[in-house]
Amino acid sequence: MALSLNNFYQLIETVKGIVSRYKDDAVQSGRDFNIFQIIGLTSDEVRVHSAFLATLLDPQGSHRQGDLFLQLFTKQLSHIVHDFDTKSAVVECEKYIGRMTETTGGRIDIHIEDEKGDKIIIENKIYAPDQTNQLIRYHNYAHDAILLYLTLDGKAPGKESAGDLTEEQYYYQISYSNEILDWLTSCYRAVKKIPTLAEGINHYINLIKIITNQSTNIMKNEEIAKTIASNSSNIQAAIEIQQAMQEVKINIQEKFWNKLIERFQSENYKVKKYFYDTEVDGLSEYIKNFVRTNASGSGDMHKNKWYGIEIPVAEIDGYSIQWRVEVDHNIYYGFKIHKDNHLVSNGDKIFDYLRKHLAHNSWQYGETWLSWKYPNGNRINFREFNSSEIFDLADDNLNMIDRIVKESIGYIEEMRDALTTQGYTNTCNINL
Repeated sequence: MALSLNNFYQLIETVKGIVSRYKDDAVQSGRDFNIFQIIGLTSDEVRVHSAFLATLLDPQGSHRQGDLFLQLFTKQLSHIVHDFDTKSAVVECEKYIGRMTETTGGRIDIHIEDEKGDKIIIENKIYAPDQTNQLIRYHNYAHDAILLYLTLDGKAPGKESAGDLTEEQYYYQISYSNEILDWLTSCYRAVKKIPTLAEGINHYINLIKIITNQSTNIMKNEEIAKTIASNSSNIQAAIEIQQAMQEVKINIQEKFWNKLIERFQSENYKVKKYFYDTEVDGLSEYIKNFVRTNASGSGDMHKNKWYGIEIPVAEIDGYSIQWRVEVDHNIYYGFKIHKDNHLVSNGDKIFDYLRKHLAHNSWQYGETWLSWKYPNGNRINFREFNSSEIFDLADDNLNMIDRIVKESIGYIEEMRDALTTQGYTNTCNINL
C-alpha cells in the first residue's frame, strides 16, 4: 500500500504529542533538575565520576558510613570479587604508578587495596578514547589485581588498550547502566533515612540514568512503540522515516561543521580541516562514514571518527600549537602540538614543559592532547544523536555554534597570553 504524506504527518504529530506529554510531566515532577547538569559536570570522568565513586567506596570517605558502600560494591560484583577485606581498604583516585612508558606507568582512575595487598583497579571510561596499552600497563603494575573496565554500556576496550589481554582472564567489563546503577540504588536504600547523603546519591543516580538514556525514556519509548504498532500505515511510515534518518544525521552534522567553520572565519581565524592528522579538502566523506558505520554496526567504528577542524595558535621554536574541535562520539576541543608535521606526545620536552606550566584542573589530558574538554562540559553526541542542541540546528538555531566559537576564542587567546607571560613569542627560542 502506497503511503501518502498525510500518513507521515499523522504519525509524526502523534509521536510529538507523546513526547510533549512526557516533557510536561518532567516539569511537574522536577525529575530533570540535576545538580551535576546545572554546573556543567555531566561527563567529567576525573572530577565527577571517578571522584564521586571513589568517595563512596572509601571507608574513610566524608559519608561517614565506613565500609558500607564498599561492602555493597563487592556484593554487587560477588561473581568477580572474593574475600576482599573492605574494612582495611585504602582508596585512591588518580593513583600515580610511575612514569608512563609503552608498557608501564600512568595514572589509575580508582585504586582500592586492602591490608592483605589484594587490589581492585577501575579504569573509568565515560567518553574518553582508550590510551595506548592502557590496560596492559595496569596489568603489568599489578598482575593479580581485579581489573575492571567501566563504561556507560559495558563495551569492550579497544585493541590499542588491551592488546592480547582477554576478558574474564585479565580484566572484566562492567557498566554504569547495569552494575553501577544497581549498586548505587542499593547504596541509596541503605541510607535513605539520612536525607542529605541519600539525596546526593539520588542526584548521581539520576545523572547516570540521563547519560545512559534510561529513566522515563523507557516508558515513553514503549508508548511510542505501541502507537507505531497499532496499524500497518504507522509501521510503514516509521520504517521509511527510520531509513531516511541516516541522511538526516549526515545533513545535520554537515551543517554543524559548515556553520562552525563560517563563524571562525568571520572572526578572522584560519581554519584547516583534517582526518586523524592529515589535512583534507572537506569533511563530507568522513561524516558519511561516521554515520553509516554507526547505523549499520559494520566496519571499524574506531577508524570512522577523529576528524574536525584545526586553528593555528602559536609557533615556538619549530613547534606548532593548534586548537582543535574534533568528534569521537562527542564533540570536544583542546590543544595539540606538531613538529615537522608530526604530532607530538607526552615525553617530548616542549609538550611536557607546556603541560606542566599551563595546566589547569578544569582540563583533561591525553597522550597526544596537551589539554582537552567538552564544550561547556556538555555532551554533544553525534553517535547517539539525542541532544536538543543538535536538533536545534535543523531550525537554524546556532546558539551551540556561537558558544563553541566564543569559548574557543577565549581559550586560544588565554593560551597566547599565557605563552607571553612565560616569556614566549611566536619566534622565540626556548631553553629547558
